[in-house]
Amino acid sequence: PADDDHPYGHRRFEALATLIIGALLLFTAVEIIQGAIEHLTTGASPTITPLMFAVMVATLVINIAVNRYQVRQGKRLQSAILLADAAHTGADIAVTLSVLVSMALVAMGWLWADVVMALAVVVFILRAAWEILRQTARILVDTAPYTPDELRDMVAHVEGVEHVVRARSRGPRDAAHIDIDIQVSPRMTVVDAANVADAIRDSLHSQLDGVDEIEVHFTPSCCKEAHTPSNEPEIRHEKESA
Repeated sequence: PADDDHPYGHRRFEALATLIIGALLLFTAVEIIQGAIEHLTTGASPTITPLMFAVMVATLVINIAVNRYQVRQGKRLQSAILLADAAHTGADIAVTLSVLVSMALVAMGWLWADVVMALAVVVFILRAAWEILRQTARILVDTAPYTPDELRDMVAHVEGVEHVVRARSRGPRDAAHIDIDIQVSPRMTVVDAANVADAIRDSLHSQLDGVDEIEVHFTPSCCKEAHTPSNEPEIRHEKESA
């Protein structure tokens, strides 16, 4: 929720935490590459006891269950950090599977299997890290979740709106901030303008999920400027916190 020091909420903290998870995935990939290089240069293979094997299998089962839960809840809540953590758990699953499979292949005489499986896991982890970092970067640099044309089409039909001057959005899709500048009749009263703003808000909320804040700015149709003049009403609508 928003407070005096963070009037737009604390969603950027989630983005920062997601960046850290992406960095941890990159670190994991580097560690695996270093292990593969060591294996190629020394020919050494890890020794795994029956107890270690049992622990790995148990960990694999637990991680699969955790990963499925994180993905399901992350999609339901549209949480970037949950989905990023699910990717991190998926990397752990891939590493465990690669070790188990490479052990079986090495036992069959395929000594190169350990390195091949390690490289395959690195590709999987790097892809997951790239997706996490790319999506998080879009949030941090305020990439628009919706195009101006999409927003214009959603509000242009509202009665009282003569022209949509500008439509902007920022933030993640599950907590988007939207600014709509519209032209209305110069004879419109403040009460009528408030009703138009409510209709715009209802139209956007009915077509978009997770809109956090909507600001509506008015300018009379006789004016060419897109910004609200100081003597014209500006109405701001925000989604109340649950």
